[in-house]
Amino acid sequence: PNIVVTDALRAAGFRAFGFFEFALIGLPLLIVAVVYMATIGRHLLPTRRSGDAPPVLEEEMDELAELYSLDGDMYRMRVRKPSLLVGSTLRESDVGRRFGVSVLQIEPHPGEPNLLEQTLPTSVRERMEAMTAEPPALPDPAQTINYNDILIVSGTPAQVHELEVAMQLGVLPIDDAGQELGDLLSQEIGIAEVLLTPRSSYVGKVVAHGAIGRTFGVVVLGLRRGDRVLSTTEPLKFGDALLVRGTWKAIGT
Repeated sequence: PNIVVTDALRAAGFRAFGFFEFALIGLPLLIVAVVYMATIGRHLLPTRRSGDAPPVLEEEMDELAELYSLDGDMYRMRVRKPSLLVGSTLRESDVGRRFGVSVLQIEPHPGEPNLLEQTLPTSVRERMEAMTAEPPALPDPAQTINYNDILIVSGTPAQVHELEVAMQLGVLPIDDAGQELGDLLSQEIGIAEVLLTPRSSYVGKVVAHGAIGRTFGVVVLGLRRGDRVLSTTEPLKFGDALLVRGTWKAIGT
């Protein structure tokens, strides 16, 4: 309608609407609407949170985390300013092969809030960020790692410590690995257990070298051989179980 009115005004010889003609009215209305929905409006919604994982899924993720001993082996690592990872890609850094860890996700730093966001309360900004956050995705080998990015990794304490020191990263252990696994799921991304068959070409290969991830587009979260949890640096054998994360299509292949 505004475009039609603008054309009509211009055709009649009057001044057309400017780009920010309605800013004095629109911006206050936008701020009021955002604050209302973040404070009062959300209480009008059902108490059930659709973003929460179903109880059955939470139990399954907790069981997998325990089975593969992921509690204590998953970490959030912040890229500090002097880090050698700044400006490099995941492929160039080759942290999987060099340190034996698996990078499950890269969370880019959101950056500084703009002028409009700075006028909003912190709690409101956090809710807005949560509402507009992208669903979890697989780490892109070509993605550039920047200062203050967060890497979610899995590995033994020794492997993660070596990565922390060598790459000058900040590290924070993840206490609830099951919940973190659930947060890494989406409609496109899944987690599954796969077994190596006798004819598998990956028998004798080492997960840390990255061949499985590169070939199938999955991330290996953990390994088991019978009742024993394996390191990603051990050669694979027939019957080994791999806990992998990837697209459902990649997992199916």
